[in-house]
Amino acid sequence: MKRLFTSLLIIAGTTLSWHTSSGQSQQKNVVFIMVDDMNDWVGAFNGHPQTLTPNIDALAAKGMMFTNAHCAGPTCNPSRTALLTGRRLHETGIVGNGDGFFRSNDKPNWVQNLITLPQYFKQNGYTTVQAGKIFHQGGGVESDPISWTTQGTGFGAAKTLLDDYTIPGTNLTYSPQGENLANTSDFKIADWCSNFLEQSNQGPFFLACGIFRPHLPFYAPETYFDLYPTSSVTLPPYLANDLADCGIGSNGELQDVLNDGGNARWKELVQAYLACISFADACVGELLTTLENSEYANNTIVVLMGDHGWHLGEKDAFRKSTLWKRATKTPLIIYDPSNNGGSCSRAVSLQDVYPTLVDICNLPNPSHTVRGRSLYPLIQNPNTAWAGAALTQNGSASYALSGDDYRYIKYSNGSEEFYDLAADPNEWTNVVNNGSYASALQDYQNALAALLAHDETPFGTGTPGGGGGGGGGTPSDLTDLSSTAMNCSTVSLSWTDTNGETGYRVRRKVVGATSYTNLTDVAAGSTSYTDNSVAANTDYQYMVRPLVNGTAVAISNTPTISVGDCSTGGGGGTPVDLTDVSVVATSCSTVVVSWSDGPGETAYRIRRKVTGATTFANLGDVNADVTTYTDATAVSGTNYTYQVRPVVNGGAVAASNQPTIVIPACGGGSGAPIPGTLQAEDYDNQSGIQTESTSDAGGGLNVGFIQNGDFIEFDVFVSAAGTYDVDFRVATNTSGGTIQLKNGSTLLASAAVSNTGGWQSWSTVSTSANLSAGAQTLKLEFVGGSGFLFNINWADFASAGGNRKAQVQALPAWTVYPNPTTGIVTIEGLAEMEEVEIFNLAGASVMKSQTSGKLNIEELPAGTYILQVGSFQSVRLVKQ
Repeated sequence: MKRLFTSLLIIAGTTLSWHTSSGQSQQKNVVFIMVDDMNDWVGAFNGHPQTLTPNIDALAAKGMMFTNAHCAGPTCNPSRTALLTGRRLHETGIVGNGDGFFRSNDKPNWVQNLITLPQYFKQNGYTTVQAGKIFHQGGGVESDPISWTTQGTGFGAAKTLLDDYTIPGTNLTYSPQGENLANTSDFKIADWCSNFLEQSNQGPFFLACGIFRPHLPFYAPETYFDLYPTSSVTLPPYLANDLADCGIGSNGELQDVLNDGGNARWKELVQAYLACISFADACVGELLTTLENSEYANNTIVVLMGDHGWHLGEKDAFRKSTLWKRATKTPLIIYDPSNNGGSCSRAVSLQDVYPTLVDICNLPNPSHTVRGRSLYPLIQNPNTAWAGAALTQNGSASYALSGDDYRYIKYSNGSEEFYDLAADPNEWTNVVNNGSYASALQDYQNALAALLAHDETPFGTGTPGGGGGGGGGTPSDLTDLSSTAMNCSTVSLSWTDTNGETGYRVRRKVVGATSYTNLTDVAAGSTSYTDNSVAANTDYQYMVRPLVNGTAVAISNTPTISVGDCSTGGGGGTPVDLTDVSVVATSCSTVVVSWSDGPGETAYRIRRKVTGATTFANLGDVNADVTTYTDATAVSGTNYTYQVRPVVNGGAVAASNQPTIVIPACGGGSGAPIPGTLQAEDYDNQSGIQTESTSDAGGGLNVGFIQNGDFIEFDVFVSAAGTYDVDFRVATNTSGGTIQLKNGSTLLASAAVSNTGGWQSWSTVSTSANLSAGAQTLKLEFVGGSGFLFNINWADFASAGGNRKAQVQALPAWTVYPNPTTGIVTIEGLAEMEEVEIFNLAGASVMKSQTSGKLNIEELPAGTYILQVGSFQSVRLVKQ
């Protein structure tokens, strides 16, 4: 038997990972990542406009991003204990960091014997592995050995502090570090977890990785501080006298900061927190990149979250331990390879993670009590009806209840706060005494009591803010609100009538504004409204809320619309809104936009925004009668919304529908072409093979005469169907012939092999093929010729019994930092003279170097690139 073709390179035009079928576990694995004290200032969550978190953003782009997730307690010990034991604070009595570890002897027996999330996975046959902070340290115990099969220890690292400073009277301490990324404790934790993923046959496993930053003190390598010059740092939203209508005062630390150095000192603290988030993102990226390139990529759930939020001046506070949104809200991302990603705005709790992972991994329902609800229905469809809310407790008897559109706080002193989050996202106006909110407030008061009594659906069959109001009404959220610009001064709204409402409230805001304005209330049963008060050349966002007896009890989707310019196009010209704009991703960086030609335009303007952003950017204008546009600047893994506007004499005079699309990841999720992991068997069709060497010595295989029908088969796993480029090379001296790629007897692609004219020459053959998803056997067959095949490159192959199996070799560990960067990139772990290449997202090489470990990319334009080491692995690189 002989191997005929090697060095098969698959270049993905959509998401693809290749894996050996023998290494794929049938049960889903779990990678559980918790980042300490991380609020929603992550890029994808839009909590702060300057945050650079490319790795977490990439996970959010392909997973389900829960944008309204809240902790069970706004400090580490209560939050982590509630999540990991499945029991809330008011049950266990662990309501503060000083309450100790739940298994300590001073706790009731039933608390000490709680079955934790990793412990339950361990009981069901999983290998459970932990490194970093997962359980909060308390009572001298940190890691809960009963929960883990294996634990990583000893990740301490030296800290060379370059400018250590503490705000007087506080422990708000910050400093850049002199260490590089690889020498920090958090990176060593991520690297230890990455090493676990590089081992074969580990599944099923539950791998927990705890990243400590951005926890105080704010220490991060200096390069991450450099990403955020203090002169340009944006301070968070702030309102003087914000607490005048609140039930409690602040901790006073914002005033301590301002007394020490005014806004300049405040900006330094914001800079330090942002630096720590980007530093944490780089550590997370080490783990995610390893997973993407591992045999477990297509069968592993990834869940990432903070343990609670963190104030940086909002509500006059620094730190955590409050019941306002800034301290309770944290990112939550759950990536399941078997489901589509998306964004969910429903109010959910970290308390829901335990039952979600049990559900998504198809484990038996626990016989012990676990609070919370499985989020799996929302992962499958983020618009699923949801009757839940998020309960947060601070101290022994103070609570917050977060719903889809309102937020209720009740303090132990009896005072209350109530916020309309749609109108007041910063929680600046307490409407608890505003009579127009009386019905909704009563709903939330009742729901709080229900959750404390362990009712996991406190709003019945409705949604938070709905189901009450008019005494048992059942209005649900609107999901199909649409807006159409009729001309440059009129917008028409339409929706489907719901049940139980007594009216609808129509609201509008200019895109980018922080709050909506009420336009009018319309009667029950209405399904449309015409807004005649819009301004030309303005982008608007609309909302329609069902009412019960004058109180808004549910919400709607919020479509945006661009109103045309009346001053051009001859006033009421004939161009009409486009309604059939469609988008198709043809690669991991290219989108084709199509539409039907309309009357009267002199051009079309193509616009794009990241889905969820407030404004569109113009990509360019195309001539009248053109009906397609190719956007070659899309970023892998990003969710975009497109728009095409008819133009008359340079002015946009109409609008279009706004299709969205998620750009597929490149090359197994890393953003550049990389070879996959192949397992192959040698086959021979018994058609006159002469001789072959049985030795792989010298990195090559000498084979003899080949002829029509000789072939090699590869057992592969394709994660997503699509069209793929196929490149392979052979050393040949043949008389004609082609190489055919087949799936069984089905021909997928064919390419001619040229006569190279010599034994030492390479013939490179390139083609493309449509591949289906799933495990399959592909055949490369030599057809229609004969000749000799010499010195096939066997550098990446090893002998396995009588047959040979191809397996890509693992590279030595290498690290790229800082990332993001402004200029100089350091690469550690390189082999001598190993080639480094940087690609743009269109796949073009922009820099190549035989490097000693440093690259200067100062001349590259700002943007996202792919840095590739050798031929095997790559990493996202952001140039600022």
